[in-house]
Amino acid sequence: MKNSEYKNNKYKNNRYKNSKYNKFSENNIENDISGNNIDNCINVNNNNYNNNYNNNNNYNSNDNYINKNIGTNINRNTYKLLTSFFLILTLFSAFAVVMETNQVLNLNPFNGFESSDSIFNSVNVATDKNESNLNNKIDLKHDSNSDGINKAHAASKTYSSSSAKSSTTGSSKSVSQSGVISASKNLKKYVKTNKRLPKYVTVEGSKYSVPEFTYLMTKTIENKKKKVYSKVNVKYNIKNPSKPAGTTIRSKIYLSKYYSYALKTTKYINKYKKIPNFITASSRKKIQYQTAVYMFASVLNYNYYYKKLPKYVSISVSKSHKLNKYIPKYVRASKSKNVPNSNSIWIQSKDFSRIDLNKISKSGIGNVFLHEAAISKYGKSAVVKWAKNAANKGIKTHLWVQCFYSNGKWINPINTAKKSYNQAQFNRILSKIKTYSRMDYISGIHLDYLRYPGTAYKYNYKNGVTGEKAITNFLSQVRSCINKYDPDIILSAAVMPETSANARYYGQNIPKMGKYLDVIVPMVYKGNYNKASSWITATTKWFVSNSGGAKIWTGLQSYKSDNKPVALSASALKKDCLASLLGGAKGLALFRWGLTSFFNFLSLY
Repeated sequence: MKNSEYKNNKYKNNRYKNSKYNKFSENNIENDISGNNIDNCINVNNNNYNNNYNNNNNYNSNDNYINKNIGTNINRNTYKLLTSFFLILTLFSAFAVVMETNQVLNLNPFNGFESSDSIFNSVNVATDKNESNLNNKIDLKHDSNSDGINKAHAASKTYSSSSAKSSTTGSSKSVSQSGVISASKNLKKYVKTNKRLPKYVTVEGSKYSVPEFTYLMTKTIENKKKKVYSKVNVKYNIKNPSKPAGTTIRSKIYLSKYYSYALKTTKYINKYKKIPNFITASSRKKIQYQTAVYMFASVLNYNYYYKKLPKYVSISVSKSHKLNKYIPKYVRASKSKNVPNSNSIWIQSKDFSRIDLNKISKSGIGNVFLHEAAISKYGKSAVVKWAKNAANKGIKTHLWVQCFYSNGKWINPINTAKKSYNQAQFNRILSKIKTYSRMDYISGIHLDYLRYPGTAYKYNYKNGVTGEKAITNFLSQVRSCINKYDPDIILSAAVMPETSANARYYGQNIPKMGKYLDVIVPMVYKGNYNKASSWITATTKWFVSNSGGAKIWTGLQSYKSDNKPVALSASALKKDCLASLLGGAKGLALFRWGLTSFFNFLSLY
């Protein structure tokens, strides 16, 4: 297999957690008390004012008549004073009406919720590693005891993969109620955007499965009702429901009821160490697990803004809604100190069934780049099962995606006929990435063939479209897609090792690409370039200095060259690894399984 594409891995832990959450306003103002009524009130009172003013004018116009017939010498200034008095009374009345209307408008300042889908040839010295290509509605409204102004949610973080970048793997003994309430707000927003529960929830820097977090929510609701302000003890390893089921729920659930449901859920978890399939609301109504989680999150979301529990939650959820179709699964990452996150190895789909994960783990390799063709060859469920097994051994699975090369042919990132970006090809790749990002136990997306075959400089149009910009534009769309569906996915890419020349020939502007990538993997394959180990060090240094903030995992050829695919000895490979680390690499990427001499890579650090 040729190795011309260096794999560009994205690993920006903190930078992209806060990026691009759909914002939404929470407007509960009813139609019959809309702002138009304010205008009507003002207009009515303005007319009254005009009538009063006209009457005053009529009164003034009859000054002489009054003086003559009554014989009283009344100063004209007195009439002006009286006129001013009537004017003040009129304005005061108008103001009182407007204020009364405003009070009505603020009686119900929380949200109506509606979910919807939004998806949105030159010769190369190094060659790429190639492989054949492969309206329902939720409506929750909260009664408000507050006269506060209607508030919109701020963008918040919700996490849906098993590889959170800046959080620990739930190890705290207790968490604050405010932490649970804040995380409940985030969960509610995540469900609105994705119409499903996340794989896990982060509270005060630690990750918890949805069942574990549900326990924290029910205990917090209990404590709020009892006016208990102590921390909530964490209960780990709560199992998912065995077979969640429920009915369509369309009713108001008052405080006494949802409080009772919280107590029952807590009691059930304490007894069985698992989440109930449903909550019985009546003889005929059952609130399904997923809907119940959202209900509890909505209660605490209200508390986040108004510092008290709502009087009721109004729920309208169909039993067939997408929310009730997905059960999130979360496996807490291994805490083994023997498996760092910074060493990796590429795995072709043909090797899928014969990979020795124990060997990889014991060698101190914490990441695998598994070619996406494994899904079409073996099925998604088989890949998920494999990735779960890898996760249990402390190994993260990244799906390796080919971008602009398929079936032996290059695909131009630019539509040359229209002189615009090849959005059709972009969308095909983005569609796959969307699917991969939502798969259980998938921790990363690894982009390969993210480039031109050395001809990027030929595509420069007067309208500003260029080969370089096409690659960067596509990468920005990938970043947005991942942030939308799972912001904690590690985005990486293989790039060519030709440093500053990459932009001109391959469209790979490394500093700009680094703004979207978590990890950049320059394919510093000395065998293909006929270079010494010192070249590995010098090249790695350049990428470290020009990474745009991304981490550098140096890609190494674990065999002599494409023309001589014989595995390097352990000592020769170790020398190249040390040369990478000497250049400042944060990790190593080995190409590939089947041609690698394994040893303890941890001994290099």
